[in-house]
Amino acid sequence: MKESVFLIVMLISAVLLVAGIVLLVISIRKTAKGKKKNIAGIICGSLLSVIAFFGIIYGIVGMLILAMVPAVESMVSEVAELSTEFTTTPGSRTIPGNIKINGDEIKLPCTIAELKSKGYETDYKYSDNMVMFWSDGDSEGGNERSYFYAYLADDSYYGYADTAEDNQLIAAIELHDDDKTAFQLNGIHFGMSKDDFINKTGSPALEKHDPALGDTLYYLGDNGLMYRFHFSYHTLHKVTAGTPEYMEKEAMKE
Repeated sequence: MKESVFLIVMLISAVLLVAGIVLLVISIRKTAKGKKKNIAGIICGSLLSVIAFFGIIYGIVGMLILAMVPAVESMVSEVAELSTEFTTTPGSRTIPGNIKINGDEIKLPCTIAELKSKGYETDYKYSDNMVMFWSDGDSEGGNERSYFYAYLADDSYYGYADTAEDNQLIAAIELHDDDKTAFQLNGIHFGMSKDDFINKTGSPALEKHDPALGDTLYYLGDNGLMYRFHFSYHTLHKVTAGTPEYMEKEAMKE
């Protein structure tokens, strides 16, 4: 119905535009030949042409807006469907046990001091609340030093190179396949294909796909933690373990 209204407006405007141009041309020619000055015809033809022109523009814009409405409604619907709360997929499996880093069992949340007590060192906080840890047995700055990352529970902004305090609470830890840090978690390992991983662990609580960045699988743990496994080119290359509060918030950001 609305489409037909805009179409009618465009057709009427087109007719009026032709009539206005014809009237304008005739009036100008008569005036130029000196037969009779037709100033009124020139003015009417000009006004009619301008009004008709904007009528056509109005119809075109209206049709374009109507054509965009379904896409906009679809986008709004998709946004509305995004829950502000983490929703577990029915039938998903849990991952038992705690993650171990270089043989040390890591229980979260914990403090920076507790990780240091296991023989790890750190320096400062990065601007995204991330702290880098490494084994104090490795030579600082050497290529053989193994790393992992920790995210603070306090999500307030920190400036780059702020000191990491021992009493600050860690909400999550993250390991990358190129950081030379060994982890143990129920036979899961870097380099696993996504298919092999799912065959071993079962269905995730949540799965997210990014055409550019890859697939991310979220699993609940039987220890009150949540796990995030990121696959690039269908190969596991990043593992994150954290508290539900932290991980659910991260899942809703993606």
